[in-house]
Amino acid sequence: MSLLCLDIGNSRTKAGIFEGDDLREVRSFSSREIVDKVGQLLNGSIEAAVVSSVVPSVIEVMMKEFKKHGVPEVILVRHTTTGRLKLKIKNPETLGPDRLSEAVGAYEMAGTTSVVIDAGTATTTTIVDADGNLIGGTIMPGIEMMLRCLHEKTAALPQVEPFSWERPFGIDTKSSIMAGVLYSTLGLLEKVIEEVHRMYGQPVVFLTGGRAEVLRPYMRDAVYEPYLTLLGMKAIYERRHR
Repeated sequence: MSLLCLDIGNSRTKAGIFEGDDLREVRSFSSREIVDKVGQLLNGSIEAAVVSSVVPSVIEVMMKEFKKHGVPEVILVRHTTTGRLKLKIKNPETLGPDRLSEAVGAYEMAGTTSVVIDAGTATTTTIVDADGNLIGGTIMPGIEMMLRCLHEKTAALPQVEPFSWERPFGIDTKSSIMAGVLYSTLGLLEKVIEEVHRMYGQPVVFLTGGRAEVLRPYMRDAVYEPYLTLLGMKAIYERRHR
């Protein structure tokens, strides 16, 4: 069967088409183009869709589009569609569907204590224990956000594009900025992993998100999975049908 998974963000949308267990195709495009782009994918062969979005107006538009193209089943990722996970957090309805999908995907793959690191606009961690309880996480400014803030909130610091830097200190202004941003991010992530290990045992660490490549050289033990959100959405669909 053909399953369409849509991860809809405020600015970008990622679409993945699964044929059985195979991720056959992945497309990324502006969320402003979502109706046209998804319409091209709905060619009659899509038998079901899973949608993750925090924008209610987009969900309404897409539901009409699915109905128009005769997609028989659509699942919206919500705090009530958690696969094997149990949400042991306050106000679970406020958990982002992207983080929920990633946590589901990580636990399906690892089957044990997991830490999911998503390096995007924000850098987030989501923690699942060995029993499948989603127990919390952290949210901090993403790498680009920190770099932009340093430039915009000071008179003399330049705008710096993210790049890898192997020393914990810089040798000029740009490398000093990058070292500060990079190693503050790595320091928080290492502390989270250390505390999870102390409290729940050795975790499997997953790394995903648009800026994961910047962190990847420094986190060689992490499982790099750029499509973790889509894989989690597929797992949510499969759990619904077991």
